[in-house]
Amino acid sequence: MLEILCIIVFLGALTGMCFFQCSLLMGGITAAAALALFIVGRFVLRAEKFGKFRKCLSLCLSAGLLCLCYFVPVRTGSYGTLDYQKQIGKLVDLQIGGKSDEADEQYELMIKKYGEDDHLLFVKVQSQLDKGNLADAKETLAAFENQHSQLYYKASEQLIQDEFRIEEELPERLLDLYIAACNDNPRWWYPAKNAGGLLYDQGKFNEAIYYLTRAYIYDEDPDGETAYYLGSCFMELGNTDEGFPLMVQALDLGVNETIESHISWYLHTLTAEEGNQNEETDS
Repeated sequence: MLEILCIIVFLGALTGMCFFQCSLLMGGITAAAALALFIVGRFVLRAEKFGKFRKCLSLCLSAGLLCLCYFVPVRTGSYGTLDYQKQIGKLVDLQIGGKSDEADEQYELMIKKYGEDDHLLFVKVQSQLDKGNLADAKETLAAFENQHSQLYYKASEQLIQDEFRIEEELPERLLDLYIAACNDNPRWWYPAKNAGGLLYDQGKFNEAIYYLTRAYIYDEDPDGETAYYLGSCFMELGNTDEGFPLMVQALDLGVNETIESHISWYLHTLTAEEGNQNEETDS
């Protein structure tokens, strides 16, 4: 048991120092301790004089080694995933706080340290849009390495919304973007939901069902709004068998007052139609 644990801790310490930015000092001490205890367990504790106490000593040494692992800290001010996340979080906080000059300095520091990747470009686009620099934002968006990613489409959405905010072509621009995002990211529910909603507004219920169904399936935390629009599409096409349960589910999941009133109207209309049919049958 002690020997197996020593091997695991030794390899873990080396991996942590090489790939996860663990402290070189404490990581080295832990690796050395694991190696030393491996030798002790392999060659010393097997002596006959330790026969009665071998298990007890092994457990104590194993516990000590595990406690030592707990005190191996992560290096500060170094390269790596943790440092990158910390630095980009600091950059976002500076932008949200309106400290544009400090945010620009932080951005330049990150470029020097890690290079300008799509995550940094995404933050840069947001900053440029906040300042109203649409032309600069377009140039930054064009510099994205992966122009099929969710980050790229989120930045594109913000740019389109700012550029065509009060123009009639905004819905069409967004619809084209959402459809392209769906094609590039088939399991991403967000553009599917928005594409379905825009198609619903245009009265294209069959097309809306296609995208809303994808959003309904792939959203890990489905909301009442998606269920409502999908159910409403079925109701508008006369398919009450599929539309009615979705309307009920939308109420269970929770919707705003406007949608709730629309659902009430659908359900009232459906109930009234069924009542009329029953009266005609009885007569």
